[in-house]
Amino acid sequence: MRASRCIAASVLIASVLAWSGCGTSGGTGGRLEGIRWVLKSYDSKGVTREAPEGVSIDVLFKGGNVGGFSGVNTYHGSYKLSGSSLSIGELASTEMAGPPDLMDNEQAYLAALQRTSSYTADTSSLTLLDQDGKRILEYTKGKTPSLTGGTWEVISYYNGRDGIVSVINGTTLTALFSGDGALTGSTGVNDYRATYKMEGQKISVGPSAITTNRSSPDPAITQQQADYLAALQLAAKYNIQGERLDLLRADGGYAATFELAR
Repeated sequence: MRASRCIAASVLIASVLAWSGCGTSGGTGGRLEGIRWVLKSYDSKGVTREAPEGVSIDVLFKGGNVGGFSGVNTYHGSYKLSGSSLSIGELASTEMAGPPDLMDNEQAYLAALQRTSSYTADTSSLTLLDQDGKRILEYTKGKTPSLTGGTWEVISYYNGRDGIVSVINGTTLTALFSGDGALTGSTGVNDYRATYKMEGQKISVGPSAITTNRSSPDPAITQQQADYLAALQLAAKYNIQGERLDLLRADGGYAATFELAR
């Protein structure tokens, strides 16, 4: 009788551990939220791969919302946290196209992220583990950029006709938001200057003035300059995820997207 009770108790304990996600194969927890974590390596079909060079893939957990930059697009979703157990819900992302290798990396990264079952975090690193206790994602602690924290390089912009378009190859468009309300940068042809106002996540940009006198023989590049400056004035809200900045129009669509210049 005593033996059968011991067996029953053992079965019960095992069942509770399995249900709760606890056990020796899981993570140990730690401070996870409110920190920008930059990807170091990820699991792709059982193979550990290093994060692609020159691309800052990251994640931020805060208040039940998770998001970041996945190499080409930004993504967001929800998560649940209980002790060292961590589950991530379905993720949504923007639909920008990129180089095939980065697109493949992005898909593998997001797939690994959704297999997360537990985590271990310390002052400088974060490890996410799957339900078998295997390390699937490793991050290092990164800095959290601010709007005024550096020069932003344009990835795409709203041209008012065809929607969001990528920057023409061989041209570089930039934006530098100063703390005094000045916005300066390059249109790919000329330098420009404008003013902006910010309140919380709201932002408004005034008309831009061209401060140089250069021209391009390519009409498409000249048109890009005009369209980009017009897009800036449509900005009503901004959002920063890792090293990516999105300026959003009043209807929620994109005005322009940027990445932090290196």
